[in-house]
Amino acid sequence: MNRIDRYLEGIKKVPKGKKINKRTVSEAMGIDPNLLNPSRDDKYLTNPAIRGMIEDAEAERLKKDKKADKLIEETRIKNKFKDERDDFKNKLEKAYAREVMLINRIHELETELAQYKNENGLKLVSKRR
Repeated sequence: MNRIDRYLEGIKKVPKGKKINKRTVSEAMGIDPNLLNPSRDDKYLTNPAIRGMIEDAEAERLKKDKKADKLIEETRIKNKFKDERDDFKNKLEKAYAREVMLINRIHELETELAQYKNENGLKLVSKRR
């Protein structure tokens, strides 16, 4: 494995949220930053090429982070709507139960009123005669 490959492996080991540079890559690899100089030899890539690899790695990481953030946001929105849906469903069920209870109470009162009218209606009719 040559220096560039080791450097690329070090780039992959840098924790998310940290900027990729010589110090963070050397910390991720567990070596002294002064020992890490991947462009020292002419036969390997030059600094601009390494900078390009770093930018590509950061862009890839950012793309993955954006995808993860998007999935997290979509999940949060779905859960929010699910919670709202459940709340509305519970409110609707309670309103329906309350309506049924009120309808039953109305029927009971109508029955009592009919009985009252029958009892008192007969008395009133007999008093008028």
